[in-house]
Amino acid sequence: FKAVQIEASLNKCYVKDLLNILHSKFTGVFTISGNDVYPALREMIGRRNVHIHHNGVADQMYVDSFNIFGVGQGDYLEISKEYFAKQEERFADYTAQCNLFLREET
Repeated sequence: FKAVQIEASLNKCYVKDLLNILHSKFTGVFTISGNDVYPALREMIGRRNVHIHHNGVADQMYVDSFNIFGVGQGDYLEISKEYFAKQEERFADYTAQCNLFLREET
């Protein structure tokens, strides 16, 4: 029964919501080489959303949230090879950090 309740609750959450919950409870899992990667992960999600919902043109929600690159509303959010490679590396590092964290907790 508990697993069903958890699954039902998680089905209503977006990735950003799950990251918010994790960041509020386990900030250490977002610390990689002494840096908090949470803002960069949220920016990556925001940029993805802008491309899916607004054809890559920054909206006010992106500008007001984790806009770590100082983009203005109406600006096009490019996903260059360099940006993609950096985000791929960051996400791989974060995934590895999560795995370490989970091993320590069990």
